[in-house]
Amino acid sequence: MEILVIDVENLGLDFGLRCAEAGHRVFLYRHLPKRKERYGEGFSQLTLVDDWRATMPKVKNGLVVLTGNFCLTHELNRYREFGFNIFAPTPQSAKIEIDRLAGMRAAEAAGLAVPEYHLFGSLEETEAFARKQDRGFVFKPAGDEENKALTYVASDPADLVGWLRRQIKAGKKMKSCMLQEKVEVLSELGISGWMGIDGFLPDKYGLSVEHKKLMPGEIGPSTGEMLTLMQYVEEDKLADEMLFPFEPIMRSLGHIGDFSVGAIVDTSGKAWFLEVTARCGYPAWFGQWLHIAATLPTGCSICLRAKILSRSAMMFLSLWFSHNHRIRLSTTHRIRW
Repeated sequence: MEILVIDVENLGLDFGLRCAEAGHRVFLYRHLPKRKERYGEGFSQLTLVDDWRATMPKVKNGLVVLTGNFCLTHELNRYREFGFNIFAPTPQSAKIEIDRLAGMRAAEAAGLAVPEYHLFGSLEETEAFARKQDRGFVFKPAGDEENKALTYVASDPADLVGWLRRQIKAGKKMKSCMLQEKVEVLSELGISGWMGIDGFLPDKYGLSVEHKKLMPGEIGPSTGEMLTLMQYVEEDKLADEMLFPFEPIMRSLGHIGDFSVGAIVDTSGKAWFLEVTARCGYPAWFGQWLHIAATLPTGCSICLRAKILSRSAMMFLSLWFSHNHRIRLSTTHRIRW
């Protein structure tokens, strides 16, 4: 069948090659609005296209995969109305990731435990509040601020005020930000599932533990992500507490594809909501092609095949692994569109 990979994050090449290896005809669109890159060139198995819209008629009975959620979701959502099989978030489901506050309110509506927080309209307002406190907080951007690295865990009020003053002095402006109560963290975990119109694919949930510090032993500055420890599970307490409560919401938002909830577990064993990933996340999704590849039959189903080396198999995933390890596939399950 015909597959169009609309790659907005330069992460879809490996998936496209695996689809081609499975016998499918693959078109790869590289979303490069600002500069020309060589990404994806030189692979005879793929057909590179410069205009994804002109390619859509060729994949009417196939599949369209969007690798991100920060653009093109509105336009692709219209194609759903004409019967196209779109494996991608909707604008509504993308919002609960892009807008942190929208995600937190969705979590509260789903009954998840969310650490108490206070909202402010500027860094100056936040500083004024922090000066009156007797404890440290976690500072986070609250709206659609792209730089999530601005999250800061303050050890005490003086530390928080000093950090805020440095941001203000550097000219940083924010229309929406929050201070969140600190939780004594035992571990930061993620739980993900494959979402179709009937809900999550049963018995295939991805449990992950992120490592953010630059060096082992929690040494060095925090990064976006250094490494992720992952395990596929058929059931998990975190899925019961954090993932399944989101199922009605995600179905109502029309989300199709990978969906992940990030949480922290405190020293008493209680899980607290942090954020969601409503897209093909990295490495949790793209890394999973070590375990999962898609065979895409004609019709309105996406057939996911997976084989885990053992029930307790756990793998460290990182960029250089994803192109060098392959696992043969068996055991078929289906997500209905």
